[in-house]
Amino acid sequence: MANLEHLKKLMGDASLAARFLQLFRSQMPLQMDALRQHIDLQNWDAAGAEAHAIKGQLRYLDEEAAATLAYRIEQLAEQGGGAGAAAFVAALDEQLKRILEEIDTE
Repeated sequence: MANLEHLKKLMGDASLAARFLQLFRSQMPLQMDALRQHIDLQNWDAAGAEAHAIKGQLRYLDEEAAATLAYRIEQLAEQGGGAGAAAFVAALDEQLKRILEEIDTE
């Protein structure tokens, strides 16, 4: 579950936390689309950078399981990719679906 209290503490302001959630909600699907595209094109530098950005945002929400998946994608990208990337993206998609549903109910 997204730890919204953790986010508010990090941000120091409930309105900043709300803005972060709004941006996360609107941008994360686009970031995941970009990540999938980079992987499909085997653009591993861009895939690694996208996974790194996603990982950071997930850590703001204290979503370590999802952040770990993003980190694994980042590691694979740094190693030049591999067949495992698609499986990690699929698992991350499932985590993000849950996280976004939680944000929508807040």
